[in-house]
Amino acid sequence: MKLATPALTRAHTIAKNKIMEIKQALDVTIECLAGSVWVTLDGDRRDVILSAGQDFKVDRKQRTLIQALDTARIRLIDPICTL
Repeated sequence: MKLATPALTRAHTIAKNKIMEIKQALDVTIECLAGSVWVTLDGDRRDVILSAGQDFKVDRKQRTLIQALDTARIRLIDPICTL
């Protein structure tokens, strides 16, 4: 039998130009609730811009930086853990 724990969510407000760092964000979904943010991962050539209503699931085990392009509100959703 598989048991699943519910996803863990955390909401954060980030002031304009401030940066949030997530050391290992693999499988974390970054959801932009308000404003806009720039997301980049160490060693990854992609730059992701999220506006309100958009999300991005981190697909690498790299340090992830989230910078608010204007005051922004984001939600971080950790994956569901299946036992």
